[in-house]
Amino acid sequence: MKNVVTIVFLLWGFSLSGQTIVPGGYVQGNWTQANSPYLIQGSITVNYGQSLKINPGVEVIFQGLFPLYVYGVLVADGTAAQPVVFRAQDTTGWHNDALPSGGWRGIHYDYAPAGDSSRLNYCYIQDTKHGVMGNASIAGGLRAYRGLHVSNCKFFHNQSTQNQSNGVIINVSTFAPGQKFEMDHCEIFDNATRVAAIMTDNYTGGNMHIHHNKIYQNTGGCGLWAIWCRLLLEENEIYNNTSTIDGSAVKVSVSKDSKIFRNKIHHNTCETIGAVHCTAGKVDIDANLICNNQHTSGFCGATDGGGGIHVAHNDNGDFDSTFYIVRNNVIANNYSSLAGGGIYVYNARVKIMNNHFVRNSSAAGSAAVMRCIGNQSELEFQNNLFYGNQNFIASPACIEVFEAAYLKFAYNWMETYYTQFVSESVPADVYGDTTNNLSGSSPGMINPTNTVSVNDDATLANFDIAGNSPCINTGNNDTTGCYVTPLDFAGNNRMVVRMDIGAYEFRYSENIENELNQKPTLGLYPNPTRDFVTMTFPESGGGIVLINADGRSLLTKDSLPFDYTLSLKDFTRGVYFIIWSKDGKQITDKFVMD
Repeated sequence: MKNVVTIVFLLWGFSLSGQTIVPGGYVQGNWTQANSPYLIQGSITVNYGQSLKINPGVEVIFQGLFPLYVYGVLVADGTAAQPVVFRAQDTTGWHNDALPSGGWRGIHYDYAPAGDSSRLNYCYIQDTKHGVMGNASIAGGLRAYRGLHVSNCKFFHNQSTQNQSNGVIINVSTFAPGQKFEMDHCEIFDNATRVAAIMTDNYTGGNMHIHHNKIYQNTGGCGLWAIWCRLLLEENEIYNNTSTIDGSAVKVSVSKDSKIFRNKIHHNTCETIGAVHCTAGKVDIDANLICNNQHTSGFCGATDGGGGIHVAHNDNGDFDSTFYIVRNNVIANNYSSLAGGGIYVYNARVKIMNNHFVRNSSAAGSAAVMRCIGNQSELEFQNNLFYGNQNFIASPACIEVFEAAYLKFAYNWMETYYTQFVSESVPADVYGDTTNNLSGSSPGMINPTNTVSVNDDATLANFDIAGNSPCINTGNNDTTGCYVTPLDFAGNNRMVVRMDIGAYEFRYSENIENELNQKPTLGLYPNPTRDFVTMTFPESGGGIVLINADGRSLLTKDSLPFDYTLSLKDFTRGVYFIIWSKDGKQITDKFVMD
């Protein structure tokens, strides 16, 4: 009989004076606020085929360095007023990762089939630590080997610094193709970590959608590091993070068709690399505010540098597999103690288009905005606004090209002539007409920052161009290969006559074309395209109809997820329309096959 009682305790725990003691082992069922707190005295597991639901207001308190393993289903569903709290009882020794005391080991979701109902909503996950087991221990706060939805959660006071290659607060990896990890409206802050406060690490090509989160005041590693995945990082605020060695506020490595879109990335401090760091893969950096970031180590070498952005090719991979588009961004008041205060390019193919580069600076050895190294580099600058950038050496050049395969520099606004603005140590093959660039004393912004100081807060400035700006109607509409979005940084439709120079475009409040286009879109990307088009829907479960320019229906798809990629291998060049509908709601958008 004693053994039977013991098994019951391991499965369910037992309640004592308004609390439930869980000795360890398998757990399932329904944890309620009436039986809270749940005191965890050993490693616990939700087994295959089992489920555990944790209700609002429940506290799960770990009384030692124990993990929560999930092979079945775990739903922790709190509310804003009554979150589910996962924490350690004793945080003595939490600051010392080499000690076995002072924390717990986090939540580990193992593999699961598509359609798994697990989720974390309004949860606090705190006090986890990596501990003395090195690679044998799981990520500090959360590790997910499956598609998972994490929303409205807070991850704080976690640390993972003992093992230099595996210290991670949130790690998402190797889940089945077609599954999706989504994190939204979460806060990740005050964590200490070598590698990342969030890490998306996926070798199977699953989708990562990280949106509407705040990532701030983390120390030691990256704000977010995505590896081997398709990442959509949008509408996040990433700020006041401090990174060591090659950590960055946002780092994307060997990732295919990823997009960094409409984020505010500001006031981050990085040791050897820019605040946004991309190495290998195909990444679109679009419509972000990247400002007041600083790179601190002036002795990091030619492969490092950059204050705002650093893009590079992975020298171990196929060169053609790496391609970056940097467009529609405001890049302001960033600082590099080496080179490239605004952006640094190391041996990569980059199209840089319709950006503001304002009051960025660097300390030594190169230009304030750009340092381009690598004889395979292919650089295209078009429709950019450069103003008030400064390096603290004698050279007046703002862009310095050490070597490149070819360079295109056209329809940009700057304060001096091309030959003074761009310095080429090893002359590249210059493509296009450099006489189309404009120069002058002021581009006519409404209220930009006043100094080149990294402390002049660009988040409070207004970089929009005024009605008398020389940048209005002076850009180039030929954007082949750059896939300029229909909307500018401010969310306004682009002009149809002549594109403006810079990330913002002059707004005509009575422009009929603008008014007609103020409709929701499907976020079609890339557009124009050749091989495929990816669309993002306002909700899952809807259907689409694809129509050609003659109005003929070509295909229909029903019951689609939030994101859907359509292969275009059987279609020819031309204009196509997509109609998405669900429950009486309808959105029409178009794309071009070139």
